Parts: sequence; structure tokens; C-alpha cells
Amino acid sequence: MAKVTSKLQLTIPKAVADQYRIRAGDEVELAPSGSFIRMTPPSRRRQDLTVAERVRRFKQILEHHRNRHYHAGVDQPKLYSGDHSVLSRKQSIASRLLVRGLEEDSIRIPHQVILEFVAAVSRPRPGRGALLSMPDACQAAEEYLALFEILYPNSDMVRLALRGAVAYQLSWFDAHLWAYAEYYSLTELLSEDFEHNRLYGAVRAVNPFR
Repeated sequence: MAKVTSKLQLTIPKAVADQYRIRAGDEVELAPSGSFIRMTPPSRRRQDLTVAERVRRFKQILEHHRNRHYHAGVDQPKLYSGDHSVLSRKQSIASRLLVRGLEEDSIRIPHQVILEFVAAVSRPRPGRGALLSMPDACQAAEEYLALFEILYPNSDMVRLALRGAVAYQLSWFDAHLWAYAEYYSLTELLSEDFEHNRLYGAVRAVNPFR
């Protein structure tokens, strides 16, 4: 247990500092998180990159994956179920939204999205293969963790998801996505899985693919 001094200073226990590689002179981020205070060590924050550098790096990631599919001779339509032209349009819209979010520092990505991303793109599909190999999927996730502001769950947020699932008749995973937005005081949730333009609590759901 750490004791707060009369000057509101706090000494981080050595075992904790060693575990998270916190050193004298490091800047840690303190932020309210329901009934807790969240401390984010340097290694968990986004890399110290300028906005332009983050945008450039993200575009490089997108181009890298396009080139891997092209040079591997992958038949893109067979990677997906459904109308490939519709999915290509959605990918283009999503990419533009993410680039704009980086430029404006206006987008936040729930931890759950990173989990679902790796699972979805690395899952083999009968006769079509996976979108990305597991190493490529993990590398992309690492890049996203470094480039975007990631929101992490806690017990208060999970309780909020439980209430949201009942109150709004949401699926279990959609209830968590909504809870991230509600808990972290975000006003807009971009997803095609919710009723477009509906207000869920203080959060308005927007389908960017309409």
C-alpha cells in the first residue's frame, strides 16, 4: 500500500515500478475510472509520435496488407462472404474514418475491438483461408495499440454493459461496445450493429456505412 503525503505526492511501490518499468523522471498518466484511479505507465501509452507520423504509419500499414494480398495472388472476392464490392466500400469508408480520427485525435478504440480484430482476420475460412496470418494479425494489433487511444474495461464498465444488455435488448458483445462509449463519456458510437441515429443513454449510434 502507498501513502499520500501532505503535498498529495504518491510513491509507487518498487515492485510495481519494476514490473511496469517505471523509472525516475517518467511521466505517468492518472485518469478517473469510475470508483478507481487509473495509472498508465509510459509503456502503455501511445508512442510519442506526431499526428502526421501516426497518420503516415497507419497508411503504411494499410498499404502493406493490400500488397501482401496482391503479391500472394489472393483472390480478394473469395476472402469474403457476400458482395465483395459492398465490403470493399465499407473498408474504404472505415479506413477514411480512422485516418480522420488520427488527424483530429477524435477516435477511441475499445480493447474489445482489438480482440475481435485479431480473432476475425486470423480465422481460417473454408476454402478461402484467413485474411491475415496470426503473426501479421498480432503485428497489426501491436501497431494499432501504438497509434490509437485504446479504452480498457473495468468492473464498473462491465456492470454497465449488463444493465445495457437488458435495458436496450443488445447482444452481449454490442452491450460492451455501448458501455465503453457510455462509461468514457463519448457522445457517438460508430457501428452498423446498432439502430442508426438512435440515442442509447447519452450515446448516439451512427452507422457510417449508410
